[in-house]
Amino acid sequence: MYIVLTILSIFVIVILIIILRNIEKNIKLANWLMFGVLLALVPIIFDYLITYMSTGSNEISIFLSKGELFIVSVAISANACGSYIASKTDSYGLKPLITGSSIILIIISSLLFAAISTAYGQSYDPVKIQFISVLMFLLNLGASAGCILLGDK
Repeated sequence: MYIVLTILSIFVIVILIIILRNIEKNIKLANWLMFGVLLALVPIIFDYLITYMSTGSNEISIFLSKGELFIVSVAISANACGSYIASKTDSYGLKPLITGSSIILIIISSLLFAAISTAYGQSYDPVKIQFISVLMFLLNLGASAGCILLGDK
């Protein structure tokens, strides 16, 4: 429960900082964080809360070891990357680098989710899945933020 509240608090703080620093440019990023990222995490947060209310177990590691964070990061990154590819701007000539890295991260995250979800008879180390899923989520989030910031206003 504390982890969910911590995540929500971090999002609120980040959004406030972004909005207060440069309203014109970063309002798009704040909207993306609220409606793109936070809403994409709702199914995982809801699953966690339902399990917490029914069993009293508050271990977030159970949910991170399923690999669902991979598919959430794919959805977030694909949306941001698609909007940047469709934009007419090429800020600082970084469009090929940013979109290329986003596409690579999308492919890797998709393949990792497919490998974990179809692992019949194989067992993967849940701790490694947790670490890699959070790492890929953060990498996808960074690349997606770059797409949002460098895209059209």
